[in-house]
Amino acid sequence: MNKNKLNRLFLILLAVGWLAWSGKPTLSAPPSPSGEPQIMLLPDGLQLVWQAAEPTAVSQPDGTMTLTMPNFGMEQTAGLPAVPTASVLVALPPEATPELLITETAVTERPFPHAISINPQPSGALRDAAGNAIGGDYIPTAQRLVTIPTLSLTEAGVLRGVRLARLTFHPVQLDNGRYQLTETVTATIQFNSPPSASRPANQPDLLQQGVAAQVINPSQLAVSQAQAAPAAKPAATSPTVLIEVDQPGITAVTYQNLLDAGFPVGSVNSTNLQLYYDGLERPLEWFGDGDAQFEAGESFRFYAAPWFNRWMGNDVYTLTEGGSPGSRMGSQSA
Repeated sequence: MNKNKLNRLFLILLAVGWLAWSGKPTLSAPPSPSGEPQIMLLPDGLQLVWQAAEPTAVSQPDGTMTLTMPNFGMEQTAGLPAVPTASVLVALPPEATPELLITETAVTERPFPHAISINPQPSGALRDAAGNAIGGDYIPTAQRLVTIPTLSLTEAGVLRGVRLARLTFHPVQLDNGRYQLTETVTATIQFNSPPSASRPANQPDLLQQGVAAQVINPSQLAVSQAQAAPAAKPAATSPTVLIEVDQPGITAVTYQNLLDAGFPVGSVNSTNLQLYYDGLERPLEWFGDGDAQFEAGESFRFYAAPWFNRWMGNDVYTLTEGGSPGSRMGSQSA
């Protein structure tokens, strides 16, 4: 076989090998250390892979040590060791019974001949010699290690009809002069939604879109039926006034308050006054003679539970006249 034939044969083998390789599925690169996991959506849940970075020991003024990790925060709960932690929000279906299952971990064990720093317990105010408060005071907590789950899932609440859970990763576990580093953890969150559960295909409002931007699975965001369709809310053509609140608790609104705000107190049916917050009607307690006329000296109260944020120091409730009696608080004995 001459040299030209050998060259042609070599090129053919290269081409066949490349075609055979190109037909194989490519595997995604392993996840890099990050404060967030890589996820893969499942029909009724999601799978995740979370990788930790290399920890660094940092000396503290009291002689103890903490462990820090790039892209991870620090555990700050009183009584728990100051170790790296990271958490993300997960959107849950309204009817889910979520279950977290750790399927695989890669763990290494390393020496740690130091006393780990334990987060102190808040204890009132720190005062100067004149007795003026100058900051928060703390007292040491018991110097004992508390076992922290490597991966945990806890309910975080409901925001704008979206049910949320917090997934928390603690990659470092300490035990008697050594620590275990979970370099990688693979887990599954199973929603366990009922087979008959239907998820409304509603158009998210602006706040729900903001919630979707904060979770790791925005495409699985589902809004509860009660929040998705607040059908009882009346049309904006009814007499309406916005009531601003700047702190939680009982809020009183008087006839004069509404009159000063331009609300037509003299012409509305007080029985039909309805109070709304976040698209849902809230009960109010009426203080008056009980007839349909809103008169001077009469008022109502309601319990305000505002949702504050970094941009606003107050929240808004809506009072309007509906076409039917509004929700009222029942009388209770002291």
